[in-house]
Amino acid sequence: YLCSGANATTQAINVKEASVSTAFGFSVNTGAGNAITITGDGALSFIDNNASAIAGNNGGLYMKANGDDGVTPGSITINANSNITGTRYSGIWARNDGTGALSITANGDVSGGGHGIFAGVSYGTDLSVTTGTGTTVTGTRNHGIYARNIGTGALTITANGDVTGHIT
Repeated sequence: YLCSGANATTQAINVKEASVSTAFGFSVNTGAGNAITITGDGALSFIDNNASAIAGNNGGLYMKANGDDGVTPGSITINANSNITGTRYSGIWARNDGTGALSITANGDVSGGGHGIFAGVSYGTDLSVTTGTGTTVTGTRNHGIYARNIGTGALTITANGDVTGHIT
C-alpha cells in the first residue's frame, strides 16, 4: 500500500501481510480517531522515508499484528522519518500478538498525550525501539518510551535523542 496526498481522516488498513509506505507529500491530520491504523495477521510494516507529518486526535500510528494464541505468525516493522503525534493517546502504539519480532525505528519527533512510544510483544521474539539522533520523544501523561516484552526474545531500547515522560 502506498499512502499519498494530504488526508484529514483516519487511514485504515486491515489485511494480512500489510506492507505500507508513503509517497512524497503524504500527511494525515485527523480531528477524530487515529491518523493511521494498520492491523492484520502476518508481517506488517510501515516505512516512511519522506518525513511525513502524521497527527491523530487519538493516536498517531497504531499497529497491531493479530495472533492472541501464540501460534499465529506475525511481526511489526516500523521505520519512520515522520513527525508523529497522538493528541490523546500514543504517538506510536505497536503491539505484536504474533510469533515474530517488533521493531520500531523513529527518526522523527514522536509525541503522545499518553505514551510517546508504546511497544508490546505478547508471544513473539525480540522487541527493539531505536530513536534517531537529535529526535525528541515525549509522553505527556505517561512514559516517553514504554516497551514490554513477555515473549521469548530480547528487549532493546536505544535512544539517540531526548526522551521525556511524565508519570503522576
